[in-house]
Amino acid sequence: MPFLVYPCAHLMALVALVAAVSVNAAEVSFGIDDLYRMPGPSLIGTRPAAVTWSPDASQFAFTWNDSGKAFRDVWVAGPGSREPARLTRHAEAVGAAGRGVSEVTWLDSQRIAYRLNDTLMIHDRRGGVSGTRLEASGLKRLAASPAGGRLAFISDAGLAVIETANAEAEPTVLVGVKDVATRIGSFAWSADGSRIAYVLIDESPLPEREIHYYTREGHQRLDVRRAFPGEA
Repeated sequence: MPFLVYPCAHLMALVALVAAVSVNAAEVSFGIDDLYRMPGPSLIGTRPAAVTWSPDASQFAFTWNDSGKAFRDVWVAGPGSREPARLTRHAEAVGAAGRGVSEVTWLDSQRIAYRLNDTLMIHDRRGGVSGTRLEASGLKRLAASPAGGRLAFISDAGLAVIETANAEAEPTVLVGVKDVATRIGSFAWSADGSRIAYVLIDESPLPEREIHYYTREGHQRLDVRRAFPGEA
């Protein structure tokens, strides 16, 4: 993949910012994390992530931003590729914010499913277009069936499966989650794609604890279900 070279202006801007902060160190709190939250491209670039091989292992898809910015799109490359090919261009969309695409999985050799925030998208390489398949709060863990034609995922509703060939098909919830104390830990398809094994975590017997901490916005409270050391 090509190395990213940034104009000297970015480096000069960083030096000027650090100098300004040093002068006003008594008034402004500035840490290493602030460098990564600066607007514009990162000085160290954006590392490719969510790498997944195609069913025939001839190519792989991943998320990346070749400009060094935080928002990721879907890219594809092969073992002998000199340059990766960009498949989606959500970063250029009006109002694009956040981290962009975070998960990628192959449905077959031509179709790729991916997660953009809480939206399931499917990109068909034959037409070069991406379409919205569904929106689900808490969408994550996309996993295509080895037999093809179906995609499993986790959302706030639980573990669900959807037909990928039928654009009108609605998802089927296999294991529902009724309250915040119960969640799907993980799951996996069987080799023939006929069954799904899953881990159901029930934390309802655990007492609810309050964790208090402080941020720049002030006092924060986090409610969690957790046992103290020594408790069953």
